[in-house]
Amino acid sequence: MTSTLSKVYRDLIPVALNEMTSILNQMLSVIDKDLDGMGGTVDKTKFLAHVQPVAFKNAAARLGIDYKFVNANGYDTEINIHEDGAEICFRIEDKMSLMESSDSFATGNNHSKVKDYTHFVMKLQNVGNIFTSCFAALIDVPNLSDGSGWNDTVTKSGKNNNGFSSLKILKEDADKIEVIYGSIRSAKKFIHSEYETLDA
Repeated sequence: MTSTLSKVYRDLIPVALNEMTSILNQMLSVIDKDLDGMGGTVDKTKFLAHVQPVAFKNAAARLGIDYKFVNANGYDTEINIHEDGAEICFRIEDKMSLMESSDSFATGNNHSKVKDYTHFVMKLQNVGNIFTSCFAALIDVPNLSDGSGWNDTVTKSGKNNNGFSSLKILKEDADKIEVIYGSIRSAKKFIHSEYETLDA
């Protein structure tokens, strides 16, 4: 991971969240609802998964960031950064969710647990279509220790019930987390995340 990539996301996130709000306002006004009227947290997160790539792509274009949503096998986005005359291509797995849990950095269904690429995790809280607080980080998932990573309920139960897994990180792996928004703190076993309040 690199602090250069973290800086790119630090610039990109607020513009992308404003774009998400704009898209939600346009889409949901047709049915006279806002995001809070779209069901529970899981349903809202699934709905936002369709909005996020468009919002980030539009925001990146506005900022002149070389960003592509590719939805490839194992990663979602490619970001090209030009630095010191060289071009570096970062392949990133995106995990965005609305959640209250502080000990989980992301959730994903049992088919989407990726272990080979850096993860961009973004946890949001909202009021209507406005995102009021955010935690975001880059996580070096391929180099996490045993005991950190995605909890694998399918392997443990032997049943694939299309349930959700959580990305949890042991406190010994704090150096594998590069925080973009918010902060982290160590608890008894796992690292917990804390939100940063966003400007309205």
